[in-house]
Amino acid sequence: ATKEATSGEKCKGGKKSAQSWFAAIAEAMGKVYGAKTAEVVKLSEQVSNVADKQSELAEKAKGVDSKDENGTKEVENEKQKLAAEMTKAQTELQGAAQEMKLISETVSTLLKSIGEALLGVARKQ
Repeated sequence: ATKEATSGEKCKGGKKSAQSWFAAIAEAMGKVYGAKTAEVVKLSEQVSNVADKQSELAEKAKGVDSKDENGTKEVENEKQKLAAEMTKAQTELQGAAQEMKLISETVSTLLKSIGEALLGVARKQ
């Protein structure tokens, strides 16, 4: 997960030197956090889509005559299906959001701890 340095310096074998290990860790953790953020956005869109379907169904239900047993039953079945779909989508979103929070806290703690350790080593030298 390391990038090549932009300085153009060469190491053995003619390869460009890699960035510092600290920057490599930060970049790798950022990628993990970014991937989880993308998942949360995707799940959020799913929740929004189900909510839109529920709104459309509510409009459709207004047009169904209460005496129309088949229409009423169809609307009720669809409501139940969408309610289950919404519950599933919201639960997945909440889980992913909690994972994102944990990753964020871990990244912050990790980078802060390493940074403080490096600072302590630098002071002793």
